[in-house]
Amino acid sequence: MIPQITNICFKGHTRCPIDIIQMYKSNEKIKMKFEHERFPGLIIHFAFGTCLIFRSGYYSICGCKTFEHGYISQLELFDLLKNNNYKIQNDELILTNICGSFDYGRQINLIKLALNNKKETYYDVEYFPGLKFTLENHVFTIHHTGKVFVTGMRSVVELNRLFNKLDDILKDYIKHTSAEI
Repeated sequence: MIPQITNICFKGHTRCPIDIIQMYKSNEKIKMKFEHERFPGLIIHFAFGTCLIFRSGYYSICGCKTFEHGYISQLELFDLLKNNNYKIQNDELILTNICGSFDYGRQINLIKLALNNKKETYYDVEYFPGLKFTLENHVFTIHHTGKVFVTGMRSVVELNRLFNKLDDILKDYIKHTSAEI
Protein backbone atom coordinates (compact mmCIF):
# COMPACT_ATOMS: atom_id res chain seq x y z
CA MET A 1 0.00 0.00 0.00
CA ILE A 2 1.36 3.41 -0.96
CA PRO A 3 -0.44 6.28 0.78
CA GLN A 4 -0.90 9.66 -0.86
CA ILE A 5 0.63 12.70 0.83
CA THR A 6 -2.18 15.22 1.26
CA ASN A 7 -0.45 18.01 3.23
CA ILE A 8 3.02 18.84 4.47
CA CYS A 9 3.57 21.56 7.08
CA PHE A 10 6.75 23.41 8.01
CA LYS A 11 7.79 26.09 10.49
CA GLY A 12 10.60 28.59 10.73
CA HIS A 13 11.76 31.84 12.30
CA THR A 14 13.24 34.86 10.53
CA ARG A 15 14.93 36.09 13.74
CA CYS A 16 13.66 39.58 13.01
CA PRO A 17 10.37 41.19 14.10
CA ILE A 18 7.80 41.80 11.37
CA ASP A 19 5.37 44.71 11.15
CA ILE A 20 2.54 42.64 9.74
CA ILE A 21 0.15 45.61 9.53
CA GLN A 22 2.65 47.46 7.32
CA MET A 23 3.21 44.26 5.29
CA TYR A 24 -0.51 43.87 4.75
CA LYS A 25 -1.08 47.49 3.73
CA SER A 26 1.93 47.82 1.42
CA ASN A 27 1.43 44.59 -0.56
CA GLU A 28 -2.13 44.89 -1.84
CA LYS A 29 -1.37 42.97 -5.05
CA ILE A 30 -0.45 39.83 -3.11
CA LYS A 31 -3.25 37.59 -1.85
CA MET A 32 -3.18 38.17 1.91
CA LYS A 33 -5.63 38.12 4.78
CA PHE A 34 -5.29 39.95 8.09
CA GLU A 35 -8.09 40.07 10.65
CA HIS A 36 -6.27 40.96 13.87
CA GLU A 37 -9.50 40.68 15.90
CA ARG A 38 -9.80 37.00 14.99
CA PHE A 39 -6.21 35.88 14.38
CA PRO A 40 -2.91 37.60 15.30
CA GLY A 41 -1.02 36.54 12.19
CA LEU A 42 -0.86 37.52 8.55
CA ILE A 43 -2.02 34.84 6.11
CA ILE A 44 -0.22 34.89 2.76
CA HIS A 45 -1.26 32.62 -0.11
CA PHE A 46 1.50 31.46 -2.43
CA ALA A 47 1.31 29.19 -5.48
CA PHE A 48 2.28 26.02 -3.59
CA GLY A 49 1.40 26.73 0.04
CA THR A 50 -0.06 29.12 2.56
CA CYS A 51 2.10 30.98 5.06
CA LEU A 52 1.09 32.25 8.48
CA ILE A 53 3.55 34.84 9.75
CA PHE A 54 3.53 36.54 13.14
CA ARG A 55 5.02 39.77 14.51
CA SER A 56 7.75 37.81 16.30
CA GLY A 57 9.08 36.49 12.97
CA TYR A 58 7.76 32.98 13.49
CA TYR A 59 6.02 31.51 10.47
CA SER A 60 4.44 28.27 9.37
CA ILE A 61 3.83 27.02 5.86
CA CYS A 62 1.07 24.51 5.19
CA GLY A 63 -0.91 23.14 2.28
CA CYS A 64 2.16 21.80 0.47
CA LYS A 65 2.00 18.54 -1.48
CA THR A 66 5.76 18.03 -1.68
CA PHE A 67 8.86 19.09 0.26
CA GLU A 68 9.90 21.19 -2.73
CA HIS A 69 6.63 23.15 -2.47
CA GLY A 70 7.55 24.07 1.11
CA TYR A 71 10.96 25.36 0.06
CA ILE A 72 9.47 27.30 -2.87
CA SER A 73 6.88 28.91 -0.55
CA GLN A 74 9.65 29.82 1.91
CA LEU A 75 11.63 31.49 -0.91
CA GLU A 76 8.53 33.44 -1.96
CA LEU A 77 8.05 34.58 1.66
CA PHE A 78 11.70 35.64 1.94
CA ASP A 79 11.51 37.53 -1.37
CA LEU A 80 8.43 39.37 -0.09
CA LEU A 81 10.16 40.20 3.21
CA LYS A 82 13.35 41.35 1.49
CA ASN A 83 11.31 43.57 -0.84
CA ASN A 84 9.91 45.17 2.33
CA ASN A 85 13.44 45.77 3.73
CA TYR A 86 13.53 42.93 6.29
CA LYS A 87 16.85 41.22 6.91
CA ILE A 88 16.23 37.54 7.47
CA GLN A 89 18.77 36.05 9.87
CA ASN A 90 17.66 32.41 9.73
CA ASP A 91 16.54 30.34 6.75
CA GLU A 92 16.06 26.98 8.47
CA LEU A 93 12.81 25.29 7.47
CA ILE A 94 11.63 22.61 9.90
CA LEU A 95 9.20 19.84 8.97
CA THR A 96 6.36 19.69 11.51
CA ASN A 97 3.69 17.44 10.03
CA ILE A 98 2.89 15.13 7.14
CA CYS A 99 -0.71 14.11 6.47
CA GLY A 100 -1.52 11.08 4.37
CA SER A 101 -4.48 9.18 2.99
CA PHE A 102 -5.30 5.95 1.24
CA ASP A 103 -8.45 4.69 -0.47
CA TYR A 104 -9.05 0.92 -0.50
CA GLY A 105 -11.78 1.34 -3.07
CA ARG A 106 -13.93 -1.05 -0.99
CA GLN A 107 -15.95 -0.74 2.16
CA ILE A 108 -14.50 -1.61 5.57
CA ASN A 109 -16.54 -3.25 8.33
CA LEU A 110 -15.96 -0.69 11.09
CA ILE A 111 -18.20 -2.38 13.66
CA LYS A 112 -16.28 -5.64 13.42
CA LEU A 113 -12.97 -3.74 13.47
CA ALA A 114 -14.02 -1.85 16.63
CA LEU A 115 -15.26 -4.98 18.41
CA ASN A 116 -12.07 -6.93 17.67
CA ASN A 117 -9.70 -4.07 18.55
CA LYS A 118 -11.31 -2.37 21.56
CA LYS A 119 -8.06 -0.99 23.02
CA GLU A 120 -6.93 0.62 19.76
CA THR A 121 -10.26 2.00 18.53
CA TYR A 122 -12.88 4.61 19.26
CA TYR A 123 -16.08 4.51 17.23
CA ASP A 124 -19.26 6.44 17.95
CA VAL A 125 -21.18 6.75 14.70
CA GLU A 126 -23.60 9.30 16.20
CA TYR A 127 -20.67 11.57 17.07
CA PHE A 128 -18.47 11.06 13.99
CA PRO A 129 -18.89 8.64 11.06
CA GLY A 130 -15.24 7.54 11.08
CA LEU A 131 -13.47 5.09 13.37
CA LYS A 132 -10.37 6.31 15.21
CA PHE A 133 -7.63 3.66 15.23
CA THR A 134 -4.48 4.23 17.31
CA LEU A 135 -1.31 2.63 16.03
CA GLU A 136 2.07 3.50 17.60
CA ASN A 137 0.71 6.76 19.05
CA HIS A 138 -0.72 7.89 15.71
CA VAL A 139 -4.46 8.15 15.22
CA PHE A 140 -5.83 6.99 11.87
CA THR A 141 -9.35 7.95 10.83
CA ILE A 142 -10.97 5.07 8.95
CA HIS A 143 -14.25 5.50 7.08
CA HIS A 144 -16.60 2.71 6.05
CA THR A 145 -16.07 3.76 2.41
CA GLY A 146 -12.48 2.51 2.61
CA LYS A 147 -10.82 5.91 2.97
CA VAL A 148 -8.12 6.19 5.64
CA PHE A 149 -6.46 9.42 6.88
CA VAL A 150 -3.63 10.21 9.29
CA THR A 151 -1.85 13.36 10.47
CA GLY A 152 1.22 13.94 12.59
CA MET A 153 3.79 11.94 10.64
CA ARG A 154 7.40 13.15 10.74
CA SER A 155 8.73 11.39 7.64
CA VAL A 156 7.55 9.69 4.47
CA VAL A 157 9.27 6.49 5.62
CA GLU A 158 7.21 6.55 8.84
CA LEU A 159 4.03 7.28 6.87
CA ASN A 160 4.60 4.32 4.53
CA ARG A 161 5.63 1.96 7.34
CA LEU A 162 2.56 2.69 9.49
CA PHE A 163 0.14 2.53 6.56
CA ASN A 164 1.57 -0.89 5.63
CA LYS A 165 1.25 -2.05 9.23
CA LEU A 166 -2.37 -0.84 9.28
CA ASP A 167 -2.99 -2.54 5.94
CA ASP A 168 -2.07 -5.91 7.49
CA ILE A 169 -4.72 -5.29 10.17
CA LEU A 170 -7.46 -3.98 7.86
CA LYS A 171 -7.25 -6.82 5.31
CA ASP A 172 -9.54 -8.93 7.51
CA TYR A 173 -12.21 -6.19 7.63
CA ILE A 174 -12.56 -5.28 3.96
CA LYS A 175 -16.01 -6.15 2.66
CA HIS A 176 -15.85 -8.23 -0.48
CA THR A 177 -18.42 -8.17 -3.26
CA SER A 178 -20.39 -11.32 -4.00
CA ALA A 179 -18.48 -11.69 -7.31
CA GLU A 180 -15.18 -11.99 -5.39
CA ILE A 181 -16.35 -14.69 -2.96
